[in-house]
Amino acid sequence: MRYLLSIIFIATHLGLLAQNVNKQYFPERKAANRVEMDLPEVNGYTVLRCDFHSHTVFSDGLVWPTYRIGEAWIQGLDVLAITDHIEYRPFKEYMGGDFNTSYELALPVARDYGIMLIKGTEVTRKQGVIGHFNALFIKDANAIDKPDPEQALQAAFDQGAFIMFNHPGWAVDTCLLTEFQQKMLDKGLVRG
Repeated sequence: MRYLLSIIFIATHLGLLAQNVNKQYFPERKAANRVEMDLPEVNGYTVLRCDFHSHTVFSDGLVWPTYRIGEAWIQGLDVLAITDHIEYRPFKEYMGGDFNTSYELALPVARDYGIMLIKGTEVTRKQGVIGHFNALFIKDANAIDKPDPEQALQAAFDQGAFIMFNHPGWAVDTCLLTEFQQKMLDKGLVRG
């Protein structure tokens, strides 16, 4: 009996010792299921699911650009615009690259997932005075890095960008157009 108990004891301990206590689980690496939304055509046009305002670690987001693409795919999006801030980059000391890097990193992965990736950026100034603007369909985010907000928006517009207001109604002071915003509308720089 003693011999049998010893063998059971040793076998149990060997089994426990074989376990990897350092095993880590990464839920994001599990098989992902895409949220599918069947949307009808509207007057012959295909309806796409889009997110025109997203950030990565290259501005104030917390994920790598390629991870953002995976999130978009899981959420059932067809189109994603990565619009990292030009003026606000809290992780700058840890991140190399220029203002186009997040797009360049994400593009091959977006192609693999079948997601249309829009090159964009966010021109960010004080809310309630100037505001935040997304510039979509830009060619070079570096050329939009201007200290004067009007020059930054003009540089984006000159690249063929569609510029829109961000965060309407985000805070009380974003519900009303500022003098600067009205001027940008009147000049035709902001169209959305």
